Amino acid sequence: MRTNERFILVVAVLLFVAGLVYAWWPLAFLGLLLAAVCGWWLLALPLAFLLDSVFGTPVGFLHWIAFPFTFLILIVVVVRALSIRHLR
Repeated sequence: MRTNERFILVVAVLLFVAGLVYAWWPLAFLGLLLAAVCGWWLLALPLAFLLDSVFGTPVGFLHWIAFPFTFLILIVVVVRALSIRHLR
């Protein structure tokens, strides 16, 4: 693991923890998104499920999505995998 990868991993985890501590889900989701885009999907998926468990299901129009953060991280992982295949 290079220094840049360590730095990005630390920033992603710190953003996620800060989002949980301050109960502000966009900050936590930004950390998850950073981890998923940089290739740490094995870290991002369980943390997304934890974030879904902490904040619960959304109310209103999107109430039918049981795990929205996990679903969005899965979409990001699939898009990243497909784009890497086509951009090489």
